[in-house]
Amino acid sequence: MTAVAAPAAAQASEIAHSTLASPIALVVIGAAAFTLPIVARRLRLPAVVLEILFGVVVGPQVLGLIGAPADQDAIELLAELGLLLLMFLAGFEVDFERVERHGIGSILFAGAVFGAIVVASWLGT
Repeated sequence: MTAVAAPAAAQASEIAHSTLASPIALVVIGAAAFTLPIVARRLRLPAVVLEILFGVVVGPQVLGLIGAPADQDAIELLAELGLLLLMFLAGFEVDFERVERHGIGSILFAGAVFGAIVVASWLGT
């Protein structure tokens, strides 16, 4: 192979790989969109948690089934919206009657754990 043909062959291989991965990715995402809420209900988790984990696993950093998009800003916006939705749904999961039954000790313990995490994060950076 000549020096010019080698980069062309590599580029053709990349194009073929991306076009082959695209239909597979579509099928996997479609199946996950149907299956993950059912699995989440059985595990008693919000579906958003499994959807975010699924996105991390099939994304470019782990399996690479879905490549890095050309429009990175749009993906970052969707990631922020996903995190906001997760936090919103987490707020619905708080059982305030249960917190009242356990008293102020559980609230103080949770606050201490949160404070320890913040301090550890601050020291770690």
